[in-house]
Amino acid sequence: MTANELRNYFKVYLEQIPVLVKVNADWALLHYIIIFPDIYGALENANGQSSSSNYINWANRYVADSTLTGDEWYDIRCHVLHQGITAGRKRYPNYYFKSPGVTAISHKSIQSNGSIILDVHAMKDELLVGLEKWFRDVEQNQENRSKNVVY
Repeated sequence: MTANELRNYFKVYLEQIPVLVKVNADWALLHYIIIFPDIYGALENANGQSSSSNYINWANRYVADSTLTGDEWYDIRCHVLHQGITAGRKRYPNYYFKSPGVTAISHKSIQSNGSIILDVHAMKDELLVGLEKWFRDVEQNQENRSKNVVY
């Protein structure tokens, strides 16, 4: 598949992001963006099923950095989606989420108690960049990757 075909295929998901931004539904936006590594990680799995390792692997390749690893993206996913809490079990005791402009504290700022502040819109932007990289990788590595991608 081409990158444009992938964008079109996932249009139903991608169209919702600006809707959530427009209505300032940042908590809902957070829930929405943290499911994407699950979806795309599962698509790379031969059986099409999601798993923690698929999520972490995809996140490490497309959205993670040294401040927020794929394992920590998964930690956020598990706690926020399944428990409704922002406590961390990895290197950060808590994940604090902010909307843009609410405070002068920057995205991925580490607090004195070891917690991290994450700007939901910055996470959304990182995810969108990661999705574009994934779309291009699938297109460029059709033989290597798409044989395992379930569409």
